[in-house]
Amino acid sequence: MNEYTYDIVVIGGGPAGLAAALSAKRTGQGKVAIIERDFRLGGILEQCIHTGFGLKYFGEELAGPQYAYKFIEQVEKENIDVYLNTMVLRIDKDPLEVYAVSSERGTCYFKAGAVILAMGCREKTRAAISLPGSRPAGVYTAGTAQRFANIQNYLVGKEIVILGSGDIGMIMARRMTLEGCHVKAVVEIMPYLAGLTRNRVQCLDDFGIPLYLSHTITEIKGKRRVESVMVAQVDEKRQPKPETAFEIPCDTLLLSVGLIPENEVSKSCGVVLDKVTGGPIVNHMMETSVPGIFACGNVVHVNDLVDNVSRESELAGEYAAKKAMSQTLFQGFDALFHASECYINNAHENRLVDVYAEEAITTVAKWLPKVFEDGKNLEARVHMAYAADILCGYTQSLIGTTSHHITGQTIGGFFPSFPHGATLIVMALAYYKKVYTHVPEVFECMGRFMGEEPVEGDPGRSFINGLEKLLKITGMDQLKMSDYGVEEEDLKKIANMTVYNTGIEDIDLQYQLTAEDIYDILKDSYK
Repeated sequence: MNEYTYDIVVIGGGPAGLAAALSAKRTGQGKVAIIERDFRLGGILEQCIHTGFGLKYFGEELAGPQYAYKFIEQVEKENIDVYLNTMVLRIDKDPLEVYAVSSERGTCYFKAGAVILAMGCREKTRAAISLPGSRPAGVYTAGTAQRFANIQNYLVGKEIVILGSGDIGMIMARRMTLEGCHVKAVVEIMPYLAGLTRNRVQCLDDFGIPLYLSHTITEIKGKRRVESVMVAQVDEKRQPKPETAFEIPCDTLLLSVGLIPENEVSKSCGVVLDKVTGGPIVNHMMETSVPGIFACGNVVHVNDLVDNVSRESELAGEYAAKKAMSQTLFQGFDALFHASECYINNAHENRLVDVYAEEAITTVAKWLPKVFEDGKNLEARVHMAYAADILCGYTQSLIGTTSHHITGQTIGGFFPSFPHGATLIVMALAYYKKVYTHVPEVFECMGRFMGEEPVEGDPGRSFINGLEKLLKITGMDQLKMSDYGVEEEDLKKIANMTVYNTGIEDIDLQYQLTAEDIYDILKDSYK
């Protein structure tokens, strides 16, 4: 199995996916990937050769492929990795991993800091609307007919009836007419148009194609091929009136009866879907019910204009990038605390621990702000990976961490959506203020590793000052327990669980904290 690691993985290479990927990249993330099941980027736009795109976004009228190309060109310039002919099978949410299969690469999975769902939508078929009649050839969705005509150069028929007045249905009425077909009618069950008025004018009225409002097809007739359809007027409850039925001879029926967001992959990771729209429920940041998974475009709700899709998707990309960046920061602080805690517990007993911990603390203090400043700074990211994976790995193989980590893990046990690194960050200052006077000379050394000057008359305080600065520089001083569902009444429970159930008696080697001490730390940290 092929393994890949990215800050942002975008599923879908249509207009939503392209805009989201570009926005994420430009927000500051180093590694962004687009996974697309088709053989090229652009999504549905590639078969939409008519104009009408880009008026709001680019200020000019473009054909679908032109609109797509403007984004594809930028994706190439930004060096965003693209995986074509790759089908996503499922998403695992803890940790975030995307499993996919490709004819070129075989089975592969992508580790991600954040995932953006941009799979678009699909058309409702005959089965979805329970259209009665026989099952002859010649019944297509409008989008399928459009792909046949515009990409594969095949006509689906000559005598056409279209059910539904959605935009793609009206556009295909014009397209079929231009190809020499006879479009006999567009039938709409509602008393009003389903698509845009401009499409009625440009695609139906200008070509003299009749539109039957408050009508529906009651039966498809034909054996090997569609021969005709029965059309009837409907009442206010949208039930056919049999006495109004009439027959329209035709050899092809196109369906433009609505779109369904593509959310099979979303369901695989437990994303909550809206019962009305069929798309994921998202907040103002376009984040779904699963932390770290974002959604945008027609996968959330069906849009009339692609320009709106692009704007919305840029928001999703921006917030996903910021989320992924916060995960990077969480990992960076986790490395800092691993090294610091091992250094504290060691108290200069094992020289190897001191060497590895010192280098880890120095590296994080120097390079984490650079990663925060520019997520594309490869040198900074390499140094952070070295500190987290190599240096901290060595220190932990020689000695354990303190009750700081145990308390963080206990919080995570009660609140699974609370990232581990974040649990450590929110209480770090209060924790170290509580314990630094027990081993001031150790904290004095750690302060020096962080580039801080000693504080006269308060040995060890320099580390607290350095940590405070690092939290402020990276914005992590704004983290709140309450953002992750922790309430003040939970603090006592967490403290008791940390001491009496999880156990810290043999964890701290240089001091001993009680349940009351842990409670005080949590109380001082809470906001």
